[in-house]
Amino acid sequence: MLNEAAPVATSAHRTREASDKMDELAAEDDASAVWGANLTFHRCLNALSGNPLLEDASERIWDRFAIAAAEHVDQAATMCAREGTGPKADNRAG
Repeated sequence: MLNEAAPVATSAHRTREASDKMDELAAEDDASAVWGANLTFHRCLNALSGNPLLEDASERIWDRFAIAAAEHVDQAATMCAREGTGPKADNRAG
């Protein structure tokens, strides 16, 4: 009998690491990197399901989000930097 708990524990660990990475990058105010970490996090969540159909469908959906969001995230970060708004500006004010 195979130990099915081991892959789940590994996937859960990867999911936790991806979540922690998002937190680290958010603290650094790196919107593009947060988006990439968010994508990794959601792929890890899907792997936990153990459902290959869900994983495949979700990957396609997230790939579409990634294409659309990447440009918008970069544009928003650039605008915030120019205007002095966003999390870094809030930290400087306090």
